Amino acid sequence: RQTSSDSVQWARRGGQETDAEQMGIIIIGGMEKSKLYKNAVLSVVWNPELLVQRDLFVSLMKSVYHNLYVEVYTKPITNVHEVVEICSTLYSLLENEASGKYILRNVVFLFPRIFSAQPIITRPDMEIDAVFYFASDYEELIAPLMKIREDAKLSPASLVQLALSPKVSEAGEKWKITAENLPSKDLFQFNVLALGGTFDHIHSGHKIMLAVAALMTSKKMYIGLSVDQLLIKKKNKECLQNYQTRRNCLMTYLNLLHPHLAVDIVELKDPVGIAGTAADLEALLVTTETRLGGGMVVDTRKKNKMSSITVCELSFGPMKVSDKISSTGIREKIRSKAVSSLEPCLVQWNSLMKEIKVPDDLNQFWCDLIRDKYSEDWRYYHTLSHIQHFLQIIDMQKDVTKNSVALKLAAWFHDAIYYPSSTTNEEASILLFENFERDLKKRGISLDSSTSSLVKLLIQSTKTHQIPKIAELGSENESDAKLFLDADLAILGSEETEYNLYAISIRSEYNHLSDMEYRKGRITALNSILHLEEIFRTPNLKTKYEEIARRNMLKEISLLQQFCQVIM
Repeated sequence: RQTSSDSVQWARRGGQETDAEQMGIIIIGGMEKSKLYKNAVLSVVWNPELLVQRDLFVSLMKSVYHNLYVEVYTKPITNVHEVVEICSTLYSLLENEASGKYILRNVVFLFPRIFSAQPIITRPDMEIDAVFYFASDYEELIAPLMKIREDAKLSPASLVQLALSPKVSEAGEKWKITAENLPSKDLFQFNVLALGGTFDHIHSGHKIMLAVAALMTSKKMYIGLSVDQLLIKKKNKECLQNYQTRRNCLMTYLNLLHPHLAVDIVELKDPVGIAGTAADLEALLVTTETRLGGGMVVDTRKKNKMSSITVCELSFGPMKVSDKISSTGIREKIRSKAVSSLEPCLVQWNSLMKEIKVPDDLNQFWCDLIRDKYSEDWRYYHTLSHIQHFLQIIDMQKDVTKNSVALKLAAWFHDAIYYPSSTTNEEASILLFENFERDLKKRGISLDSSTSSLVKLLIQSTKTHQIPKIAELGSENESDAKLFLDADLAILGSEETEYNLYAISIRSEYNHLSDMEYRKGRITALNSILHLEEIFRTPNLKTKYEEIARRNMLKEISLLQQFCQVIM
């Protein structure tokens, strides 16, 4: 379906356009294809049919860029093992399908009835943009909750009706998670319980463990949280979250899950920590991997003549995706997507935010979000390395730029939303930038209108790589627009080894296409660029890159044609 207007984009990204409808998702009731929400709730009565709706969950994850709260309303349950089964099933569903690709760490399953928690929809302290629901749940569940929200005069939220997809999948492999050595099967059987860990980049495994701990505890939970000094030997330590960030994430999750539970997070400076000294402690929750630490706690309490405790063990059975639910794995992904670019990129981001006068906490939120977006699993070229190269070229031309803030913001956001098969990446990236602007305005910070408009025009221009019309752009911004598009295509003019790595990375992003489909489309797209009178519009970049870019593309086309001839 390629046209001349999108040929440059196709070549730069290397892939085939696929309509969203091909995913087999049915979403009705006002959810536009390009709509992007910051925080949303899916309220649903527990239904085993959800287990074959992985495409639907993926669609939801792609439409919410920060938090997706899934509130599951079950029948009355008193058996802790039954809730553990439901919890592990739901998180297994997401891990099987998404494998951490989308925003999996920001998907939270909640059980309001079990924990007597106020529904997210009705909480005045929660910022909610959308409420997703199924028609079968409306009368019993959604209508009463929305009435409470309306009566409380909470901020408006889009009400979005979903339909079960006709394209279903077999239930995937599930974690076999068991809670062992419990005195009984009852919920909330201990008054006070403790657990400990690093809790870096909270993931599905952490959420399940914390949920199980909350299900066992009626009054108070101690959490020993490893101090930063204990983590200096951790792999990829530069990607670790600091103590305060990890503490805040724990408190936020537990406040959502079990708001009535008293939680005391204590610095963990040795293997025993608070569990060895708390006089009111009744139980300790460990995993198979931390069983040894549990034994040390028991020995320490016995030595100090303290009351004995029950050591309960949470066991994660073997599963192919088990390596995908580790903090080490998450840090490895962040590191692998950035290589040498992470630190300099973060420095440049912080410098830009300081120039805009963004408060530290808001800066940290958006820094983490943007970093994680560019670290997504399917990205091989569109990573922080691309952004670093982009910013380097802008800096090289700083003497001639008119609006460096707009150029840098557009560079950071232009590929922030990127799905290889999507046709609306640019529009979604603009929506994300608009949400960034809204967060700034809430803090009394406003970008001037010319900067805001230019950022959005520049992002949109990467769809066709055509200079926006002067009537929209303004003649004073034309040179900046030319520089921006040249920086985005500068990889085409890189030296041979770097260009070959780029070509391989683009192919990796489109591994859903057959070799023949990819090569035919890539040849067509590269030829479209070669037929342009000029690829680069900035004089010194044209001098530096034009000839090399044409030579690189001709060589790639030759190799692709040889392959096609062999196949045919």
